[in-house]
Amino acid sequence: MADAGQATSPLPRRGSSRSRKRIKVTRACDACKARKKACTGDIPCRFCARSDLSCSYNVPYHRGSAATPLPSSQGGNVRPIPAASIPALMESTPVPESVLGGQYRGPASAHSFLDRAVRNFHGAQRTLDSTSEDSHASIFSHGDRHAPQIPESQLQWPSQAAVNWLVQRYFDFASPTYRILHQGTVEEWINLVFGQEVPTPPSHTTRLSLAGKAIILMMCAISCSFSALQDMPLEYTLGNIPRGQQSETYYQMADRLLSQEQGSPSLESVQARFLTVLYLLGTSRMNQAWFNFGPTVQLLMALGLHRRNTYTRTLNSSSPGEVALECSKRVLWCSFTLDEYLSLILGRPRLLREEDIDQDYPALVNDEQLDPHKSRSHLQRNCLMDAPVCHAKLSKILSKASQDLYTIQPLEKEQEIILIENLVRKVKQWQSDLPPLLGDWVCPSSLISIFQRQLTVIRLARFHALMFVTRPLLLRDYSQEKEASEDSAQVYLRSCISNARDTLELVLELVKDRLLYPAFWYTQYIAFNALSIVYIFLIHTKRGRIPHAWLSANADLESQEIDQNSLYKLAEETQYHLGQATERNSLAWRYNIVLEALRSETTGHASETTNDAEQSIGRTQPDHDSHLAVQPMDMRDNVPFELASEHPIVDWDSLQGAGAYDSGIGSLFTFTGSTDELCLDFWPQLDRLPTSLN
Repeated sequence: MADAGQATSPLPRRGSSRSRKRIKVTRACDACKARKKACTGDIPCRFCARSDLSCSYNVPYHRGSAATPLPSSQGGNVRPIPAASIPALMESTPVPESVLGGQYRGPASAHSFLDRAVRNFHGAQRTLDSTSEDSHASIFSHGDRHAPQIPESQLQWPSQAAVNWLVQRYFDFASPTYRILHQGTVEEWINLVFGQEVPTPPSHTTRLSLAGKAIILMMCAISCSFSALQDMPLEYTLGNIPRGQQSETYYQMADRLLSQEQGSPSLESVQARFLTVLYLLGTSRMNQAWFNFGPTVQLLMALGLHRRNTYTRTLNSSSPGEVALECSKRVLWCSFTLDEYLSLILGRPRLLREEDIDQDYPALVNDEQLDPHKSRSHLQRNCLMDAPVCHAKLSKILSKASQDLYTIQPLEKEQEIILIENLVRKVKQWQSDLPPLLGDWVCPSSLISIFQRQLTVIRLARFHALMFVTRPLLLRDYSQEKEASEDSAQVYLRSCISNARDTLELVLELVKDRLLYPAFWYTQYIAFNALSIVYIFLIHTKRGRIPHAWLSANADLESQEIDQNSLYKLAEETQYHLGQATERNSLAWRYNIVLEALRSETTGHASETTNDAEQSIGRTQPDHDSHLAVQPMDMRDNVPFELASEHPIVDWDSLQGAGAYDSGIGSLFTFTGSTDELCLDFWPQLDRLPTSLN
């Protein structure tokens, strides 16, 4: 009998069939495990030796103690393993796979392919006990895009004219639904900073609090990140500082001011920190944004902004009473909305719970109606606060969906359909309650900039909510015998694909209007959701898991026919533009790494495991483990879909040095039984995968 701590007994002679039956292999190598091949359990194993593959045992093992693979007489391509690292394989097994890069990644721990993808997308092995190449980064920003270093001499305030321009840009474009400030109050603050009789540097003036100054600087930083180079007048730039670094200059100045705050917190303290979170999200620093958001929520709750009786307390604000009260409601519900999206993107629990909040929504009034110095007009105008309130209400539905639909415990299929029906009904009711300006019949180009932005954000939010609610149905296998709930599943599955298609079309409209800025983290996240849904839908349709009859137009379903070729072309073009509106290691850059793997699986190339492909990768990536078939990212030849896209796929080789995707993504779609468990865990893991790539 084989010893429990030994991977395999000595190999028998070829003629002894009885001896061969006694072989007990407790652990397969990574290559055999990925290909579902029989493994001899030694290193290199028989399959890897014959195929000239690198034989390794790096995938975490969770079925007892990991046995150390014994040396084989086969010879072959064996990756050198230091002696000290072999026991580490055994010691690392108890570490749950829901921890990536030392950070928790969600409620479920079955990472399977996704954990392997994280370790292989960049061509380097990730060990659970190793330090990252980004070891000098703060623990609060580990894995984020590096910020440019701004010299001390460049930390200077912009001119008053530049501040006025940037603040106006902020209110007119950069804050569609996260409107936490009162414009009249901010303009008064600017006059306090710059309007002194004796010229004083803005950083030295004491007429405005540190948080108030930080708010002005953060508005300038956000506006710069949302401004194209040709938008900002040349005279408003900071001397010799590159325009791309101006926003970071303002952010670092604001961060310094906030670190110097003393005494009791104020409403402005919360507002300033909320703006830093938005800026960090727009500059692809997701982890730092999340860690900054924590103290923001704590200050918010310490001030009691989540309770309705806050008006009886002092907000310690420099704003007038009614303005301060409305701004406190605004920052609360904007935080509630942002909290939900951060939770979905990062796969972490919410910080604000709905049951702890009894505060009213902000009043549906424009800023000038709150200004005590101006007479209020009785003429009803379109309200800028409609969109923020509607967005907060939709985030409540998303929160409910996260709690009820994406659970750790498996759901029965009928129960899942009932939940989806209820959630879709709530989204439809929310949509019917939208004000006319945010309805489907309004053409965005006919609106002024801020209303156009609000309409776009609300539409994206609705598309995302419907995709989020219905996408679990995409992982079912409908090729089996008909289920009782199949008709409902067909309706909601088509709704999922239709909303994904509408999302991609809307993103391309932004491209056409030159409005897809790198700082659009929200648009990029929803585009990633839509693209992943489209690719997975095409994969499952190709494999027969979704009947082709479901793609035909059906009058009862009130939806048009789903054409696979058109859908693929739309996805490919959107992915191209998503890659163009990005910088290295930005969030969109990471989205494209994952999307390229899905796209290649869609076209059928990811399953190819020829020696030529492996040798090609061996030449471009000498240090990359080849236990999974890895091929170059640009796979446009021999695509089964009829492609006529006017844009090429982004050349990730030039961006990454040696771009490669984990072709083992195919194993994620190799189902051997019930897929209910995968439905629960696949989508949350896919959402958070890009932020896990370092």
